[in-house]
Amino acid sequence: MNRGTPESPQPYALAAPQGAMLCAFSTAERARDAAHGAGLVAEGEPVPMFGMPLPGALDWAVSLSAAGVVGVTIDHPRIGAWSPLQNLERLRDERAARGA
Repeated sequence: MNRGTPESPQPYALAAPQGAMLCAFSTAERARDAAHGAGLVAEGEPVPMFGMPLPGALDWAVSLSAAGVVGVTIDHPRIGAWSPLQNLERLRDERAARGA
C-alpha cells in the first residue's frame, strides 16, 4: 500500500523488534484489510496501492536497506511471516543466474 503520493510512492513498513519491515501483500483485498484494520485508512475509503512486477520488485525491496529496512513481511497481520532482506538478495541472484 502506498503511504506516499502517486508521484512519489512510499511503501508501508512496520517497526518490528528486528527493525523496519517492508509490508508486501499477495492481494489487493489483503492490503485493504490491513490498511483498514490498522486505522491507516478509514473503513470504506479507498486504499492507495502500487504494484511492482518481478524481478524489479526484488531489486527495489533490497534497495530499501539503505533506508534502514531489514526485512519484508507478507500479508501482515493475517500471515505476518517475515524474511530478512538478505534472503531476497539470494532469491534475486538465483533468479538472475537461471535467466528468469
